[in-house]
Amino acid sequence: MNLERLTNRRNYLKLLGTLASSICLPVAAGCQGEKKQSIADLRAKVLTPEAPADVSSLSEAYATFEEDKRIRVVGRIFSSLGSPFDLDTAAFNFIELPKPGHSHNDPGDCPFCKRDMENAAQAIVQVVQESGEVLKPSAEILFGLNRNQDLVVVGTATKVGDIMLISASSLHVLSPEKAAEFAERVHS
Repeated sequence: MNLERLTNRRNYLKLLGTLASSICLPVAAGCQGEKKQSIADLRAKVLTPEAPADVSSLSEAYATFEEDKRIRVVGRIFSSLGSPFDLDTAAFNFIELPKPGHSHNDPGDCPFCKRDMENAAQAIVQVVQESGEVLKPSAEILFGLNRNQDLVVVGTATKVGDIMLISASSLHVLSPEKAAEFAERVHS
C-alpha cells in the first residue's frame, strides 16, 4: 500500500468513527434519559409518602401467616452476613425492628443489639411489578435504600420453607422518630 492510500484509509476510518459517535451519542443519551425517567416513575409508584397506620411486626405476620395474604409490616433492612441487598434485583433482607432503648448509629456494632438482630424474625422482600416480576436492578439503585433503614412494606406474603417472602407493591421509608414510635408499638 502506498502512503497516499494509507492516509486516505485513515481519514476514511476517522470520518466513519466520527459519524458513528455522532449518531450513537444522541441515541445513548436518549436511552439514559428514559432510564432516569423510568427510575423516577418507579420511585413515585413504589415509595409512598405516608406510612400506613395499621401495620404489624414480622413476628405478628409469622404468627398469623396465611398464604398469599396482603400484609403491611414494619422492619429494618439488615443482614449480619454482608450486604442485605441482592445486587441484581430489587430484593433485600428485612428483619424485625430493634427494641427501643438502645440508640446506635449502627446497631450491628453493639453486641446486645447484634444478638437480638441476628435472632429477630426475618423475611425476604422482593419489590415486584404488577405482573409479579421482580424489578431490576438493586433496591439500592432503584429506590435509594440503605442498610439499617427502617421501612413499612406492603405486599403479599408466601413462604419458602420457613422464610417469609414478601412480594412488595409499596414501601414507605420511616423517619427515625416514626421508626421509634413503631418500635415502641410492636415491642410493647
